[in-house]
Amino acid sequence: MRAFFFFGDLAANAAAGALVGAFAAATCSPAWPMVLAMLVGMILGMAVSFSLSTVFGIALGAFELTIPVMLSGMLSGMVVSMQAAAGPLEIAAASQMGALIGLGCYAYTAIVNIFMRGEVKRWTS
Repeated sequence: MRAFFFFGDLAANAAAGALVGAFAAATCSPAWPMVLAMLVGMILGMAVSFSLSTVFGIALGAFELTIPVMLSGMLSGMVVSMQAAAGPLEIAAASQMGALIGLGCYAYTAIVNIFMRGEVKRWTS
């Protein structure tokens, strides 16, 4: 059952990053200032990620899923929209970039979670 959650979290973060990346590339263009594109991408990323974390959270548990998915969406939205504001960006490339960012965010949050937990001592004998 643990593999189900691991691969589900990977899929949810990759999907969030890819979807937000596609939306950000479709929304922003080189005519936009980078700061405005970054803000719009971040807001777009939060909205899409919140929706996805609600849907995926039903099967995977909302507590462990929300933080990495929200981080994936916000970073994907900011990075991809700034890239789209810098020059033309195809939606497929934006989705791929967003998915990679999502997987990186999941790896980051998983590693931080491992180090924050530390050694667990049982309080029962």
